[in-house]
Amino acid sequence: MASRNVKRWQNGEQVLRWAAAGFLEAESKFRTVKGYRQIPVLMKALHQCAHPEQYQEESSITA
Repeated sequence: MASRNVKRWQNGEQVLRWAAAGFLEAESKFRTVKGYRQIPVLMKALHQCAHPEQYQEESSITA
């Protein structure tokens, strides 16, 4: 984002408009992540590995 080229900031809304414009410009250069639909499944699996005690209690309740 080229905030150094802005000579005077009008107010907070102007800052938000410039930031949004910068994000929209950057978005065009982003690539889609392959397998992005499985990210929630991955997050749950990682959480289960990191906190197995929470999931052991849940499995004993459902059994």
